[in-house]
Amino acid sequence: MTILCRFGELTLKGNNRSVFERQLIQNIKRACKRYAFSIKKVQARLFIEADRKTEEMMIPLLQRIFGLMSVSLAISVPDEAGLHPAIDAALLGKDFATFRITVQRLNKIGKTSEELERSLGEYVQDKYVKKVRLKQYDLEISVEVIDRFYIFTDRLSCVGGLPLGIEGTVLAVIRDASDVYAAWLMMKRGCIVVPVALLPEHPDVSLLSNYHNPIPLQRISDIKEVALIAQKYSALAVVQGLKELNLPDMVTFRPLAAMGYDEVERNVDALS
Repeated sequence: MTILCRFGELTLKGNNRSVFERQLIQNIKRACKRYAFSIKKVQARLFIEADRKTEEMMIPLLQRIFGLMSVSLAISVPDEAGLHPAIDAALLGKDFATFRITVQRLNKIGKTSEELERSLGEYVQDKYVKKVRLKQYDLEISVEVIDRFYIFTDRLSCVGGLPLGIEGTVLAVIRDASDVYAAWLMMKRGCIVVPVALLPEHPDVSLLSNYHNPIPLQRISDIKEVALIAQKYSALAVVQGLKELNLPDMVTFRPLAAMGYDEVERNVDALS
């Protein structure tokens, strides 16, 4: 099996795309460093190879890596001759009455997408005695044609956004959940976050670490120490939640300006 990873917004960044891709690969290696795996890029996809148990454990980690849009656990074959056995393997244990075939060709080799969809649909329909339904189907069988043919039945959503670290570092003074959520939103825009809390407070910043922010909570005794922390980590700005904080010597981002506490709480609960 292979984990097929699809990019998010970084595919739109033109000449900077290779920089974004390298950062994304570095982030994947850091987030999954406890596991043995290989990773390669082919066209607009990343492919991760590991043993089956490792792949299954890696997927929840990959879903929380900024820059990835979705992942699929796929069976790959080198040519069209292997498609029928691969589909049989992908359907093993699947319970469904209706299905559709979806083919996406990033590499224009062999049959057209329509031809493959028709021939594979006929194969599944005849062998498994199932009905084709293009809408409101029980199961979607997908094939992506890249350097090989990749067959899968699940497309698992990831967090999207930009690769963490591609836009530098910002500092966040954490006082409540709105500060944590504001910091998370900056992470989604590609910023590493330095979370800071005033003693004796010890706020919960697990949301940030769960999405692979590499810097632990920094605890300070005086707000004046914020400037020293910012200098230590080369933080370019400070991000604030819904509570105002006067730091006149730092650029301030307020990503929650149009939100209220109820909306923030719902969003944080959904991410946890």
